[in-house]
Amino acid sequence: MILSSAHESNRFARKYYQPRAGLRFGVCYPAINSEVADAVGEVPKERRVVLITRFINSGHKGSGSLREMLHPTMRDHTLVIITG
Repeated sequence: MILSSAHESNRFARKYYQPRAGLRFGVCYPAINSEVADAVGEVPKERRVVLITRFINSGHKGSGSLREMLHPTMRDHTLVIITG
């Protein structure tokens, strides 16, 4: 089973993984506790881009295209990479 957290991710996963008998794709949105999120109130926006990826065996995640992601419009942003 290939489980994605968004329909857009599912679309990319379907292109990347080779179809075979028994392989199933699904989408499961992450839960959010609305009561807690609403209690936080207004938070100033930060010019930060967060990339969560793997660099090994993850061609469908786009980590190999990191150089292309560094677009001039990100000049005043901080890039944070979370990897494992």
